Amino acid sequence: MTDLQRNTRTLVVCFVVAMGGLIPLRFIAEGQGVSAGTAILGETIEQQEVILPVLENNVEEVSLEAPYNKIDNQKPACVEETEAQMVIDGLNQRIAEGGLTEEETVKMYETIWQIESEKCK
Repeated sequence: MTDLQRNTRTLVVCFVVAMGGLIPLRFIAEGQGVSAGTAILGETIEQQEVILPVLENNVEEVSLEAPYNKIDNQKPACVEETEAQMVIDGLNQRIAEGGLTEEETVKMYETIWQIESEKCK
């Protein structure tokens, strides 16, 4: 093998390794939004203040865009006192009747504790 062949092989291997590393990094950078657009040296960007017209009579209600409007319209994550007490009373009655295994009893108590913690305060 001559020096020219070794140099060519080294050049090709380095190129392949560089492309194998740089191309995936480019996709990662694009995915993270690293590129901030093009910029010209010496260029300054003036930020202009945006002034929106005020409509006195036709004021529209501001609403969130999807999926945030779904989150905004969700019910609170608590259970009403009366509903929670009915479920707890039913579970206590089943525990009092007996005939449950220890595991079932523990699960019932855990359910009661969970309902107690989810009551509206």
